Amino acid sequence: MSITSKNIHKHELLGLQARIIKSSDKGLKGVTGRIVDETKNTFKLMTLVGEKTLMKKGTVLAVKIKDEEINIDASKLTYRPEDRIKKARRRAVT
Repeated sequence: MSITSKNIHKHELLGLQARIIKSSDKGLKGVTGRIVDETKNTFKLMTLVGEKTLMKKGTVLAVKIKDEEINIDASKLTYRPEDRIKKARRRAVT
């Protein structure tokens, strides 16, 4: 299954290019980088100046997939990434 705007929340986000559209930390708005880690409450982006950690709560990301930019409200992803993927697969099997 390929990643689309409708199913992106069911996929692994590591390695995707991302740009911060909105953040509770105003200094992070507009920062771009590659998603290198994800926990229950945070994302880590590798930027040109180093690694940036951002809270999922209050953050909107634009991720690039092929030639399309998809906006993700990271507040809706506040659970462990492995649980998100397992949950999606469980629903697909049943």
